[in-house]
Amino acid sequence: MSQQTKMFREKWVKFTFISGVIAFALLFILTKSTFSMSDFETTSIDEKPTKKLFYNNEWIEKNRSNIQNNDDYWVIPGSFCKSTSSSSMDVISSSEVGLSNTHDSVASIICPIISSKVQSNIDKAPTTLGIKILFKNNLEREQTITCTLMETLFSSVASGFTKRTSITGLESKTVNWQSITRTSENTSLNVQCNLPENVDLHSITAFYLERITYDFTRVDRRFQEFLNNSDDTQGVSYTIVDADLGTVHEAAFGDHDIDLIAMLASTSKVPSSMLLVAIDEDPSVNFSVSEEIGNYIPWEGVYGDRTTIQLLSNTSGIPGLESLEEYDLHLCQFQPFGTLEECGKLIYQNEVKGTLPAGSVYDYGGSQWQLAGFVAEQVTGKSWKQIVEHYLVEPCALEVFEFGNMWSSLGAWDGTPDSLRGQSNPNIEGGAISNMRDYAKILTAHLRGGWCGGNRILSIDGVEKLQTNRAEEFRRNYGMGWRISYSTDKTPYLYWDPGAFGAVAWIDTSRGIGGYMAIDDYDTSSSSAAINLLIFEVIPLIESAVDTARGRLP
Repeated sequence: MSQQTKMFREKWVKFTFISGVIAFALLFILTKSTFSMSDFETTSIDEKPTKKLFYNNEWIEKNRSNIQNNDDYWVIPGSFCKSTSSSSMDVISSSEVGLSNTHDSVASIICPIISSKVQSNIDKAPTTLGIKILFKNNLEREQTITCTLMETLFSSVASGFTKRTSITGLESKTVNWQSITRTSENTSLNVQCNLPENVDLHSITAFYLERITYDFTRVDRRFQEFLNNSDDTQGVSYTIVDADLGTVHEAAFGDHDIDLIAMLASTSKVPSSMLLVAIDEDPSVNFSVSEEIGNYIPWEGVYGDRTTIQLLSNTSGIPGLESLEEYDLHLCQFQPFGTLEECGKLIYQNEVKGTLPAGSVYDYGGSQWQLAGFVAEQVTGKSWKQIVEHYLVEPCALEVFEFGNMWSSLGAWDGTPDSLRGQSNPNIEGGAISNMRDYAKILTAHLRGGWCGGNRILSIDGVEKLQTNRAEEFRRNYGMGWRISYSTDKTPYLYWDPGAFGAVAWIDTSRGIGGYMAIDDYDTSSSSAAINLLIFEVIPLIESAVDTARGRLP
C-alpha cells in the first residue's frame, strides 16, 4: 500500500462518521430532485477595409442602386456576399439576385449588412434590428446551414451569434435574428455563412423594430405567492435571458437581492460539462471527450475504458448517487482537503462496489464527475481553477463564478466567496458558486451558439453535443449536464439543470430564452417544492409572456 493511500485512509477513518451522514443526506437530497475572432475583420461604411474581401465606400456607393428599399426595410442581394478565402472563389457564382455554391463542398461566405442610403441607417439606428437571410436548396436531400452574425469594431468582435438550421430538399428557408441589440452605435454588422453544395443565398432582408417589451408580472406574482405560503423558504431570485436581447428581467423577493451569491450544488453540472467540451475543441490540447480516458492518464487504473462523454452523462457504469452502496476511497469527492489530482487518482485506481461495464446503465452523479475533472487537469496541465478561469471566467467576464467543496461544512458558507472552501479539491458535479448575472452570461452563450459577447467559448457543434440525449436507451432524457424535456411533437426543447439547494438553470431552445433561479435552501427543506414550481408553473408562465409579446411583432 502506497504512502499516499495510507495517508488518505487515515484521514478517511477520521472523516467517516461526519462524511457518512453527509453522503446519506446528499443521496437523499439529489435523488429526490428529479478563440479570438480577429480574423473576421470588418469595417463600417466610413472606414477603409482591413482586408480586400470587405467593402469600401466606392464599392458600396456603386452597388447601392441594387438594394431594394423602402422606409421600413431594405433587401440586400445575395450577390453582395463574398467568399472568405481565395481557395473557394471558383465555387461561388453570383448574379443580380443571389449567390450560389456550385461545388460539392461547403463554401464559407461573408455578407455586409448595409443600408441603401449614403449615410448608413445602421450607424444611427435604434437599438434593435431584424435580419432574415433567404436560402434555397437546389438538391433533393436535406442540408444544414450555419450562419454567424458578428458585430465588429475595427478588427475586434464585439458580439457573435451563431444559428444553424436544416433545409429540406428543394425548399426555401430563412435564417432569422429578431431584435438584435448592438453594443455600440459605432460597430458594424456582417454575417458569415457556410453555404452547402447547390444552395443559393438569395437575399438578406434587414429591418428596424421597436424593442420587444416582455411583461413578467404574473411570474413575479407567482414567486411572491410561493414565498407567502412557504414556512421554509425565505427568499427567491431569478433572471430571464433572451438570445437576441440578452438579460430581459431580474427580480428578487424575500431576503434575497439581485447580487445574491448562491452555492449551486448540481446546477454546477452544465458549466463543468461546458469546460470539458471546450477543452475538446481547443486545438492546442490533445483530447477528445469521445475517447477512453485511459489514453490521457499516466497511471494504471480500473476505469480507463470509460469516455468523458459517459462520465458527464452518468452512463459510465461507475455507481452514482442513486445506487452507491459505499463510498470507500471515492468519498474524497466530498472532502475539502487534498487536491483534485490526488482524489481523482484514488477514484481512478480503486473500483467502488457496484461498478458496471461502461455504457451499460444510467446512474446520476457521484465520483464519475470528479473523475472527469481529474481528466481535464491531466490533459491541460492546469488546475481546475485555472481551467475555469481560462475557458469560462475570462472570456465571459464573470464576476464571482468559482468552484469549491463545501459538502462537509455547509454551515461555514456565509454567502461570500471568502467563505468558500476546498478550491484545491473542488467538487466537480456540485461545488460552484455564482450570482445571477454570471449564470445569465453562461446561459446566453448556449442560446447564441457558443458566444460569450465577442468571445467564442464553444462551437455550435459543442453546444449541440451537450444537448444530445445520451441516456435514451435507459429511458432517461439526459445530455451532458442537461436534463431534457420534450414537446408534444416529441422534439427536445427544454434543457434544465436543478441543484439540491434549489438553484435551477434552464433554456428553451424553441423560443431562444432561458433563466436561472436561486433558492439558497441549504437544509433542502423546500428545494424540491421550488424546483417543481419553476418547472411546472413558472416556466410555462414565462413562455406565455414571451409568446404574447412576440405575437405583436410585424
